[in-house]
Parts: sequence; C-alpha cells; structure tokens
Amino acid sequence: MTSDASDEKFYAKASEPLIKAVLHALYRFESAPQAMKIIERIARKYITSKQQDTKDGPALKLWIRNFAVTPEEKNEGHLGHFASIGIRKTGPGHFTLFAQKIPTALAHHPQRKRPKRNIPDWGHPIIREIKNGKIYNTSTDARTELLRLQEQFSDTTIPGVDKLHVMIYSQKTTPPVQKYTLRIAVRSDERFHIDIIAKKTPKPISKPDHASPHPLGKYTSMVTSARKRSKK
Repeated sequence: MTSDASDEKFYAKASEPLIKAVLHALYRFESAPQAMKIIERIARKYITSKQQDTKDGPALKLWIRNFAVTPEEKNEGHLGHFASIGIRKTGPGHFTLFAQKIPTALAHHPQRKRPKRNIPDWGHPIIREIKNGKIYNTSTDARTELLRLQEQFSDTTIPGVDKLHVMIYSQKTTPPVQKYTLRIAVRSDERFHIDIIAKKTPKPISKPDHASPHPLGKYTSMVTSARKRSKK
C-alpha cells in the first residue's frame, strides 16, 4: 500500500473513495483510536482548515468539493462545503466516521463558481497561472492556453500570432479595466512562458484654461486695448 504523505496537498472531493466512505458512514472500527487513524490520514492527504474546533471531541474541519450542495446553493455559486469529520459510536465496541456540514458564507469558501463576466480579472485561473510564471513544455501548449482564454472572452480579446490582446479588470487600478498583451516567449531551456505586457496609456493633452488666460505682453496689451477703443 502506498503512503498518503505528499509534499502537495489538495482540496478533498466527495467522489474520492477515502472521503466518500466517510460521507456515507461506511467505516466500521472496534475502537475510537482506530477511527482516529483514518482522520489523521485524511489530514495528511488533504488541505484542512486553519481553525480547528475540538470542543466536541476529536474532529477534523476541511472543505469538500461537491459535498451537500443543494440546487439553490449551486445556482448561487457553491462548489462544496466545509465539513467536520468526527467519530461516532454505533454500538458497544463499534465506531464509525461521519461528516457534518458547516454552513459558511460563500465569500469564505476556498473554491466557488466564478460569476460570468465578459472581462477576466487577475483571479481567472489561466491569467493567475500566467502571472505566477507557469512554464509550458511546447509553444503549442502555450498557444492552447491563449486560445482557451480568447474563446471564453471573445467579445473583449483580439488574437494575434503567438499573442493575445486582452482587457483585465482589477479593483486596485484606475481605471479598473486595463489593456494588456499576453505574448508567448521562449526560455533559455527551450521551454516557454507567457509575458504580460501592459499597454501604455497616452497622457491626456492639456487644454488651455479659457477662464484664466495667460498674461499678455506689454505690446500685445497695447494693441488689444487699441482695438477695443476703435470698436467703440
């Protein structure tokens, strides 16, 4: 049997055998310590909540994708729920594991359905990976990512040769929507990454303030005054 220990943890899914067995209370143990070993195994394998509550006994809090999502919650953008996995006694000398849903505001979920927009933001999965310096083994892999992005936002992107012109939304910029060019670039190891190039915004041309004209020179003032007197 292979070990569950891994340098990289991931969020649990309701469809995975280890989690599914807990959600359906299929485990049977002769002692609570045996059940606790499975909880420890889950903690080693999956991302768990930073805040753990053990006031009701040994339990593990984590977020599970596709767990207890109602149709109404799905429409609101829920992809899963937080759960508390604990030990339950089912009879003399018999124990099992169970999962209890922890209602939590959607804004605090680690994963949730992204609202449909015609302009991506920096949290979009493809743009986030590009920003974090994702490396592609071939130029075709990089082009595929740009093509996926262009297809999702066909109204606000312009494709080019090994590049994509795109507008990206951010609450931290003024204006919030800025223009960028995503350009495929080759690395020294002959693999590829995608550069994010900001389009320079031209500075507005300052217009003269007609309400406060520039002071006139002495000769110009004399000519202007003479013209005004001649018109009277």
